[in-house]
Amino acid sequence: MQRYSVSGFSPELGYRPFHFAEPIPAVRICAVCGLLPQTTTSLPCRHVLCKTCYPQCLVNGICECPLDGDKFLVKDPEWKVFPMKNLLRRKVKCWNEDNGCDAVMTISDMLKHFDEECVHHTTRCPSCSALLLRTNLCAHRRSNCSTHALPKHAQPLEPWRNSVQEPMITALETTLSECVGELKAGIEQILQEHVTNSERLDEVSDILNALRETVVQISEKQEQEMIVVKNTAFNEVKKDLVAQGEKFDEFSRRLGVLGEDVKSTANATQQSLEKLEQSHAELRRRCTKDDNQLQRVSDIVSLFEGILDEALERATKAIVQKCKTYAEIFAPPKVKEMECGKKALCENETLLLAKNTLSITLHAFCVKEIKALKEKATSTGLARDTCEPIYICGYHITFLLYMKKRENTVSVHAGLQLHKGVVDEFLQWPFLHKVKLTYMHPSSDKHLQVLNVTPFDPEHCGRPTKSRNAEFYWNHFVRLEDLEREGYIEADQLSLKYELLPSSK
Repeated sequence: MQRYSVSGFSPELGYRPFHFAEPIPAVRICAVCGLLPQTTTSLPCRHVLCKTCYPQCLVNGICECPLDGDKFLVKDPEWKVFPMKNLLRRKVKCWNEDNGCDAVMTISDMLKHFDEECVHHTTRCPSCSALLLRTNLCAHRRSNCSTHALPKHAQPLEPWRNSVQEPMITALETTLSECVGELKAGIEQILQEHVTNSERLDEVSDILNALRETVVQISEKQEQEMIVVKNTAFNEVKKDLVAQGEKFDEFSRRLGVLGEDVKSTANATQQSLEKLEQSHAELRRRCTKDDNQLQRVSDIVSLFEGILDEALERATKAIVQKCKTYAEIFAPPKVKEMECGKKALCENETLLLAKNTLSITLHAFCVKEIKALKEKATSTGLARDTCEPIYICGYHITFLLYMKKRENTVSVHAGLQLHKGVVDEFLQWPFLHKVKLTYMHPSSDKHLQVLNVTPFDPEHCGRPTKSRNAEFYWNHFVRLEDLEREGYIEADQLSLKYELLPSSK
């Protein structure tokens, strides 16, 4: 327990004793007068003096410590200030400690406790002038002043209403003024920030509204263009199909006529053969008696059969040649026109797809068979996987992922490859978009995002002059074992999301 009188804080608190419940640092106590001053200085010999005692160190123009006589220069002492608010927060014991009160409170709460709560105040008996507690006064009078008297060395304490209340109030007012000033400055700063943020929010809201209107207009325009293109393509295909149908009907009609001719020829040939057989039988019957005549007739028939076979072969070749000629006349144009129509329709659909992806910035990519890729990277040092080429923001892109062996771990890198597209002439080159890569986690609050900056390299990011540019990968990587441990890989699959950002973000 330390008991000090304070000095220098305010005229009202000056030289008032307090029983401090907590130790006061020695650097706060004047080593000469023993007071607790607001301002102290430390001499080179480590003795502490207050502002009142320090001037007494100057003797005959020389500065020396009044306790040990060590000399020092005027610039050597270090001055320190004990703030008023720190003093008011210090805990002290009640002034009625000697009368049995063991309450401990801060100096700022001392007066309230002393006036309203403490029950250990003393007074003197009007009859016998004995000193006793006010709570025991009635019992003392009932006993004819024979009990409850305090020892003669005890002294009554006055509440110091006028001497203590004013410094306490002054100190509290000072502390409150400082707090009010700080609060006022903080509130003004918050109001200024609020006004600034409100203006910024209004600007952002206006920009979002304008952007929303632009997106709606572009969507409506693209939808109308798509409808017009679809209708045009449909009408052209319909006309082509009608024309091809008419040609096919003509070909069928001519083929039918040709079939009827072939059928008629076959019937005539059959009839000729039947008549020939009949003639042959008749000749045999008539020439049975004459072997020489029969031989001659047989030779004639054989000769006639050869001639007839040659005629039938020539007729068959002629029919086949006519069929081929009709097929070449009708079939190839139809097939060629249908292939041209399909090719034109496919090109229109590809162009529409590329135009409709100008506002699309996201693409999800699921890498399967992670274990197999990891084993391949561990054994060969490198493994890769790609997605099918897609249109995103109008660019024809393939997103890549490869794994590389690094000492005792496998690193995961991301990359992309640019292909020649149908709307390249309307896009900005070189490709300078930033790519935000997100490693998707089953729990949405654990997604891992990485921002990659596209290198300025015409070989990789210039407009493709061939079918595609060379592949490139970003230097940033994550460890595969970290993704496995944190649960990013589920069912042997790793889900990724690529987002194209403007180069200015």
